[in-house]
Amino acid sequence: MRFNFVHSNGPKEAGVFFEVSTNVLMHNNIVANNTRRGIYIAASSGVRVLNNTVVGTGGRAGVDIGGMPREGATLMNNQVLNNVIAHGTTTFDLLITPPNGTTIAANTSDYNLIWRADGIRLWSGTQHGDLGAWRTKTGFDANSLSVDPLFLGATTPPAAANYKLRPGSPAIDRALSLIGVYNRDYLGTLRPMFAGFDIGAYEFK
Repeated sequence: MRFNFVHSNGPKEAGVFFEVSTNVLMHNNIVANNTRRGIYIAASSGVRVLNNTVVGTGGRAGVDIGGMPREGATLMNNQVLNNVIAHGTTTFDLLITPPNGTTIAANTSDYNLIWRADGIRLWSGTQHGDLGAWRTKTGFDANSLSVDPLFLGATTPPAAANYKLRPGSPAIDRALSLIGVYNRDYLGTLRPMFAGFDIGAYEFK
C-alpha cells in the first residue's frame, strides 16, 4: 500500500486496517483525521509501516500494533519506522502489544517523530509520557523524536498538501535510509534529497 491519502474515516476501526495479514509493505501514505485509529495492524506479522504521516487521529491510537490474542494468528516481526504520528487526541499515539514469548514477538519501532502539544502517550503493557521512559522499558524508538514536525499547513480540515514539511522541520534528514526498499516519497520526489531520508510521507525539497 503506497501513495494514498486516507482521511476522515470512522468511528470504527481505522483509516488503514490490516487484520490477520502477512508480509505487507505500507509506505508513503498520508493518514489524516480518522476516528478510532489511524493505522491498525491486528494479529498480523511481517507488516512494515514505513514513512507514513499519521495526523489528527481521535479515539484509541494513532498507530496500533495489536489485535491479540487471536486463535491461529501471530503478531511478530512488524516494523514501525520513519513515521510522523502527530496532533492526535487519542488515548495513545503509539500502541505496541508487549511480547508474550510465543505468538507476540520481535515487533520494532524507531526513527519516528511522535508529537502532541499536551504530551505524547505511548503504551506497551504500561503507559509512558516521554520517549526516555519508553526506551528504557521497551527498547523501542532509540532514534525517534518528540517535537513539533512543523507542517506547512494546518492540520484540519484535511488536505494532503498541509502535511508537507516546512523549512527547518526536525523531520528533515532524520529518518532511517530505506534505499533498496523504495526511493520516492508521496509525490514521487526522490529520496533522499539532501543528507538523508526525511521522516513522514513527504521529502523536503
